Amino acid sequence: MKVQILTRELVKPLIPTPPNLRNYKISFTDELAPIINEDMKKNSRFIDCSDQGVEFVTAQADSQLSEILGLGKKLNGKLIDQLLPCDVQAADEITDPLLYIQVTMFDCGGLALTMCFAHRIGDASTISAFMAGMVAVSRGLSIEAFQPSLDVASFYPQKGLPQWRLNWTDKNVTKRFVFDSEAIQTLRNKARPTDDIGKSKPSRVQLVNAVILQALVSIDSAKYGHSRTTYFMQTMNLREKANPPVPMECWKLI
Repeated sequence: MKVQILTRELVKPLIPTPPNLRNYKISFTDELAPIINEDMKKNSRFIDCSDQGVEFVTAQADSQLSEILGLGKKLNGKLIDQLLPCDVQAADEITDPLLYIQVTMFDCGGLALTMCFAHRIGDASTISAFMAGMVAVSRGLSIEAFQPSLDVASFYPQKGLPQWRLNWTDKNVTKRFVFDSEAIQTLRNKARPTDDIGKSKPSRVQLVNAVILQALVSIDSAKYGHSRTTYFMQTMNLREKANPPVPMECWKLI
């Protein structure tokens, strides 16, 4: 698949940011996020709302959208990367726009909407809500106005922790594994002995994570000849799990 960039422009905000809102403080959770640019070590304690704008890109792909949607287990990460509006590994959160949006049109008439954003302004949950709102408005649907609450720092103030750098490598692997309801039930039956019937059952996420972790540990042990300490990280949305619950409109909280 070949993707040709048609246009690239900065879309400025309709109303300038008032001086009292120019500097947006980051939260404790942002301090724990890895950095990808060295300059951020001394410039990452707040977001400078300079009205730089959002970079909006339009592109044309010489293939059918079904070729992307039907990849399934043969997902090609490099192919998907062509639909992104920026090179993630070369991103500079100090000088680059905080948000990129790309609309890629396909020969069949379909299109793909992708975004790249600085984690300091959003997370997967809030950006997904933002994209869903964009799609709904473009389809003429009536939706409830989404008013983001940009006050995560009030829930989790900064602690002045040193940030850790994210070292990109060329050995990253992207794969897609599909577990249907039948596969999930099979895993659940294997994970729960018959005498445990009636007790709480593991969730789908716990089952899939356990299978993936078990496979990775087995591969690592076979490679090095012994078991090594293993760390497995799972990001999750904490809004509804907090006590009291945090509003879903609360921006960037994982």
